[in-house]
Amino acid sequence: MKKYLVVLVALLLVVTGCGAKKLTCTMTEDGQTMEAVMEFDKNDEVTSIKMNMTMPFEEELSKEEQETYSSYMQVLCSMYDYEGVDCNVNTSSKAVDVVIKMDLEKMSDEDRNNVTGTEGTTYDEIKADLEESGYTCK
Repeated sequence: MKKYLVVLVALLLVVTGCGAKKLTCTMTEDGQTMEAVMEFDKNDEVTSIKMNMTMPFEEELSKEEQETYSSYMQVLCSMYDYEGVDCNVNTSSKAVDVVIKMDLEKMSDEDRNNVTGTEGTTYDEIKADLEESGYTCK
């Protein structure tokens, strides 16, 4: 019975992607916070990216100003109109949050290059690119 249990646990670890890497990079600039979380497969290729940008306002916004700002940020989301990409905007009176989720496995190579802005898709390539851009990665 123990042999079957060990085999089952080992199989579950393989199926659930044990050994896959995760890279989290953040940057704060002018009060704005940007975070990118990337997941990589066993071949060290990026499979998904979740970006979260938080931009606080200097003054609280009225409802009308929030709607205007939200519409403006939706234009940003329209730039990510690709298969496998989901972009959401949440605007409050104090800040706007933009969350972009990308499933790179559902994207064509061309779309993936357009969205990521780089042809490099491995852990080391992406980490180096982001750190060169001012992000802190761990």
